[in-house]
Amino acid sequence: MSVAAFSGSVTGLVSHQGALWASTTGGVLRWDATGRVRHFVRSDGLPTLRCSGIQVQSGKLLVLGSTHSVWTGTRFSPLRTKSQLENPAKNLKYNGQSLTIFPGRGLLANGRPFPFPPPTPNVSCAVIDPKGKLSIGTTQGVFQLAGKSWIRLTVPAGGLPADAVSLVEVQNRPLVAPREVPAFVWDPKLRRPTATAGKLWRTAVVWGNRTIVRCADSKLIEVGPSLEAKPVGFTLPRLGATAIAVSGNTLFVAQHGGWSEFDVDGSVRHRFDVPILNGEPTTAICSFGPYVAIGTQRAGLMLWNREKNQVTHLHEIHGLRDDWITALALNGSGGLLVGTFVGGLHTWTNGKLKPVGLAKGCVTRLLPDSSGVWVGSLTGAYRWQNERLTAHPASKLIEPDVTDLLLRDQQLWVAAGGALHILSAQVNSASGKQ
Repeated sequence: MSVAAFSGSVTGLVSHQGALWASTTGGVLRWDATGRVRHFVRSDGLPTLRCSGIQVQSGKLLVLGSTHSVWTGTRFSPLRTKSQLENPAKNLKYNGQSLTIFPGRGLLANGRPFPFPPPTPNVSCAVIDPKGKLSIGTTQGVFQLAGKSWIRLTVPAGGLPADAVSLVEVQNRPLVAPREVPAFVWDPKLRRPTATAGKLWRTAVVWGNRTIVRCADSKLIEVGPSLEAKPVGFTLPRLGATAIAVSGNTLFVAQHGGWSEFDVDGSVRHRFDVPILNGEPTTAICSFGPYVAIGTQRAGLMLWNREKNQVTHLHEIHGLRDDWITALALNGSGGLLVGTFVGGLHTWTNGKLKPVGLAKGCVTRLLPDSSGVWVGSLTGAYRWQNERLTAHPASKLIEPDVTDLLLRDQQLWVAAGGALHILSAQVNSASGKQ
């Protein structure tokens, strides 16, 4: 298993046993007396990568998160007792000055701006080690004051430069798409970005010989071989796309209240005349056989049979455990796999709808391959195959809140908790019925 965590946003700093320790949104960092850095993740015993703070109590190093942990000298161990993190800059004295942290203004000394301004005003914490060195934690890493200048401490190779929210494959290149900054191509062998691309990319499909990307602002763009973006050349009837999918030569675009179909030959069809969808926010779209399936945020699932011009409306009274549909994919049995916001996973086959796992859970992504479907959820990564849902064997080592999945070179890329996890995609390795 390969892990590339985002360790730039620092939440706490302490000096402990001759080393500088930092809690981050991507694990724990430790710099020893020589400056060598080590990155601690879930395989080192951390119960979560999203660490909210770090402190020393009664000589013990504690890391705070959804589950707290304690450093045993070789690894971290979960700590069930609750601990309260104090302001790390409280009563901090440096060269006779009282240091405090003011959100958005950086570091203050005796109530005034620090004489040597930090590289960023987004300072979260500060610590002074036994030798008198001042270090600060920021959204850009850990900086140490050397004379009148700030030096950014080294971070381990392979750290992501930003949170991993979405994973997009464009022009046969895997991109990590953060929440707020441009997407970047990630090379797992070099363990670093090799190129940057458009901002706020979320999903991509290949339509004919064109790559269409849906952005977080619901706009559609076409992306060329050099990752350059250009207009798609058509106009949507509604403000933006909520989901995209391709079936054969047709691009399906879900929009508020309906959907549009674009063929590679230039023909266009708009369907905003289905009463069930009138005024409804759409969330997912999928086409299979004679059906077009549309998921909604509050009205369940709509299935339109184009051959019979017949609409089937499925919601909680028909067995859906939640009317908010989050993801759709073919289930491998000629039917549909349906993910919901708080109702788990369902199948619709031969006209019958039934729950099949993750009860009361949130399904975030459905990624089909030749023999099954990978399922991302806020409780981990799973595999749907042979009418059975199983947990990926590495689920206990990754963050549970999966936001996206990508298949590449027999590997499953998982964006979870802001980190990128690269796992084996061997289907016979998954076990543990859910």
